[in-house]
Amino acid sequence: MSRRLLSLLGFVLVLSGLAACSGPQRQSTEPGPVASSPADARQLHQQLIQSMLDRRQYYAALAHIEDRRRSGDEDRSLVLLEAEARRSLNQSAAARRLYESLLRSSLAAEAYHGLGLLAASAGRPDEAVRQLAAAVERKPTAVAMRNDLGFALMQQGDAEGALVHLATAAELDPEDSRSRNNLIVLLFLTGDETGARRLAAQAGMDDALITTLRNQAQTLRARRPRVPARPATP
Repeated sequence: MSRRLLSLLGFVLVLSGLAACSGPQRQSTEPGPVASSPADARQLHQQLIQSMLDRRQYYAALAHIEDRRRSGDEDRSLVLLEAEARRSLNQSAAARRLYESLLRSSLAAEAYHGLGLLAASAGRPDEAVRQLAAAVERKPTAVAMRNDLGFALMQQGDAEGALVHLATAAELDPEDSRSRNNLIVLLFLTGDETGARRLAAQAGMDDALITTLRNQAQTLRARRPRVPARPATP
């Protein structure tokens, strides 16, 4: 591993260790927000739709999007929410049209991200990397976009590029388990057993999860054998 990457990884390990020490947050007993204007009501409704997507209630989300449209709401955020729902339902053609309609808007980063995920799920890795890179270029601090680009690069065999984006995601949000886990997979994949186990220990992982991540690395290695191994971190 190059000196620059070692330095970058070392910083990530420290941040991940701090994240592992974080205690649970208490839930607030304060009442939720109350809409005081039509704009507030629209925002609250969109938050409700997003929560449905987070709970994988995609059909319910689409029903609420239709309800907003029938009331005359043509906000671009609704287009993005619909695209996300349809992508999750494997309605790829419809999702692609919706994402593409946003490429010249303020939601272009999110649109490129969605197109990248569509390409990845369709087995078009080169296109996925291009679209995800376009998303990160437009929103360089977006953790999910960095993580997804890093994972796509890892699948393509670009270990150094993957490390940069996964480490950046981990530094931006040390509590994000996806980028941390993907980083551990990358370390296993490239032969850095010591670095992978150190990061896992600092995150407080149990043996079962570590084994799962190691198995994922072995699966990726079988698919992308050109990923170069490197010496373990001392």
